[in-house]
Amino acid sequence: MITRILQIILIGFFFMFFSGCGGGESNGGGASGIVSKPGDVVSLTKTATYDEKTMAQILNDMQISSPKVFGIETFVLVYKTLDRFGNLINASGLLVIPLNLSSPTPLVSDQHGTIFTNEEAPSKNPLNASVILFSALRGYILAMPDYIGYGASGNMLHPYLIKEPSARSVIDMIKAVKNYCKSNNIPLSDKLFLSGYSEGGYVTMAALEKIQDSFSDEIKVTAAAPMAGPYDLKSTADVYLFSGMLSYSPFVAYLVYAYDEYYGWNRLRDIIAEPYADKLPSLFDKTKTSNEIFKELTNVTNELFRADFLASYFSDGEVELKRALIENSVVNWSPKMPLKLIHCDHDPIVPFFNSETAFENFLQNGAKDIELVTLKGDDHIECAGPSYMEAASFFDSFR
Repeated sequence: MITRILQIILIGFFFMFFSGCGGGESNGGGASGIVSKPGDVVSLTKTATYDEKTMAQILNDMQISSPKVFGIETFVLVYKTLDRFGNLINASGLLVIPLNLSSPTPLVSDQHGTIFTNEEAPSKNPLNASVILFSALRGYILAMPDYIGYGASGNMLHPYLIKEPSARSVIDMIKAVKNYCKSNNIPLSDKLFLSGYSEGGYVTMAALEKIQDSFSDEIKVTAAAPMAGPYDLKSTADVYLFSGMLSYSPFVAYLVYAYDEYYGWNRLRDIIAEPYADKLPSLFDKTKTSNEIFKELTNVTNELFRADFLASYFSDGEVELKRALIENSVVNWSPKMPLKLIHCDHDPIVPFFNSETAFENFLQNGAKDIELVTLKGDDHIECAGPSYMEAASFFDSFR
């Protein structure tokens, strides 16, 4: 029953505040007064308090039974990170802290899947599936970054499936959470877990690679579970563009739009056919839902993409795009932390070979403590539930 409920709520429908829950408190969140570097806390605003009795009732209404239920407090954490030009900016995310902690507690950084509206950002949805699974049922402290382009940075481009800014938004939130907990005597243990599904799987993998390469002295990852992410972007693009029908056009169009804007190519109309090219800026303005975007696009590959672009891509052309896809892929490194890749075998949105390629490459590169868990399923959304259950059990084994 728990798995089925999580499948449903992971689709993207979130709980709103219950009447009587506290909120609105704001403070500096442990900031030292001078906010000057990535990972510094700008502010922390409490959005709700759900005591143990309230959470137990919520879970009971969802037909979820558990021998132990934790009350929680939810916060919007605003912290400093870097934009694509290296400028210090504000970013945000959801922070969840179980009530009445008496012993050091692990931190889970969970990265969300693809969203299209700012209202879907984790900081706007304080009681989502990951909160229930990790905090209410297991007592973990939970951090969920909004990513650049949502929440406090909602006026900026979201660097969709671009490695460096994706990784930085996660790393800097982890640093900010650690800073806040240390300054406010919150018993955070030295155990850190990273998880994420779909885009979140990709972002998790990007963050893990960056942590290992550049932040291993200050961030120690206990274990990680990237799930169903498009880790091999070039091969995934090849499959999408070669097929006559796209599995879901908003994802593909979002990548093209984000890459064109991020790298300053100004080639949108060279890649996307009309009338769709003209629509993309307004479709990805953070106010349109996935269904609204889907209705304005087409899933026919040679209708969405220009014929001359497709011909060039499958010959010797589009070198810049191909290079960017290869550079932003996250399959060519060697994880040193325990890593469990989780993916459904017949995923129609993010092909299974992404996890298979990552796993095989990691082994060839010398990784030791890694595993590929293959689940049965042919629905990208419905596979999220059992994937998260697998990830949670994996993390529990390290407590």
